[in-house]
Amino acid sequence: FKTTGRAVYSYDVNRPGMHFGVLLGSAHAHAILKSVDASAAEKSPGVAAIHRIKKDGDELTYAGEPILALAADTEAHAYDALRLVKVD
Repeated sequence: FKTTGRAVYSYDVNRPGMHFGVLLGSAHAHAILKSVDASAAEKSPGVAAIHRIKKDGDELTYAGEPILALAADTEAHAYDALRLVKVD
């Protein structure tokens, strides 16, 4: 099926009620997390849940270390809401 283009991959599956998850990672290789403001992202359309992985005062030890996870009804809504999160 791969050569004919009819193969179905997991990326192609879109079930009713399915949510897309994204992670917000640290932009710095070594830092102390002062605060995270996700209030604007919570009000963003399509956002189902936001889960804080790191707490205020936690040490971030590598670039890309997950700070919070976000779930939304579409991939576009998830990334739009992620851009609204303010991290200090």
